[in-house]
Amino acid sequence: MAKIEVQGLESGAFPTVARALNSAPLKDEVSLGDLWDLLPYADRFSLPHRGKLRRLTLDPESAHTVRGPKTVRGSLYPLPVVLQSSVKDPMASRDIVDEDLIAEEYELLDRFLAGYPTLSGWRSTNQSGQPIPYQRGFNNSGEYLVLPLILPKPVGDMDPSGLEVRSVDYHGVPYVYPGLDSSSLPAHPFMVWWAILFVLSRLARYQPNEWLELTSISRSGHAVAIEHILGEAIRAVPELALKAIIRCASPAGFQPD
Repeated sequence: MAKIEVQGLESGAFPTVARALNSAPLKDEVSLGDLWDLLPYADRFSLPHRGKLRRLTLDPESAHTVRGPKTVRGSLYPLPVVLQSSVKDPMASRDIVDEDLIAEEYELLDRFLAGYPTLSGWRSTNQSGQPIPYQRGFNNSGEYLVLPLILPKPVGDMDPSGLEVRSVDYHGVPYVYPGLDSSSLPAHPFMVWWAILFVLSRLARYQPNEWLELTSISRSGHAVAIEHILGEAIRAVPELALKAIIRCASPAGFQPD
């Protein structure tokens, strides 16, 4: 089921709402597994054959946060980028590492974060151009990277953190989403929910035998994940819909270059 390809139509309600939310309209085919893993809490019970796309948490309240008139700082995690070295920071008992290796590894980060449109203009260096020490975190999936980063504050942004337009609030947590198609716009969880629930409803209505097989706890590896995601939909979708209505009434979201 994770390999089912999803693509938005060129006209109709879906692209209209996507445009209002400055969200990727799914111009290109995206696998259901990729969309599934973009939803918070969905990874508690993942589909077989997990997707490759990941949402990231943008923490404006980290110890690295510094307010300023033109830039803001926060921490970004969990980055699935394996770095072998640390920046030079003898005061933190870190090893001295070759500068060329540091530059190479930050190039890996740069290429990875290029897939997240709202992080455009990011940097992780101080005023002297030296990399800011990153941190490592751990969860059930193992080790991951926590990256302190600096972002330019949008002109005219009234939000005190300056990070609101670069993330989407989901149950009180600010998440950053990758792009999904050639539109150079980020995914939005409301649109992701729409696409996933549309696919599930089509399966249930037009392929009832396959749907019964997929949702059979005793026979299907998909059943628990489907039951979990439908339960989460009851809680998440109304909240996201209300926030989408408020946002469209007073648009202040990310504007692409």
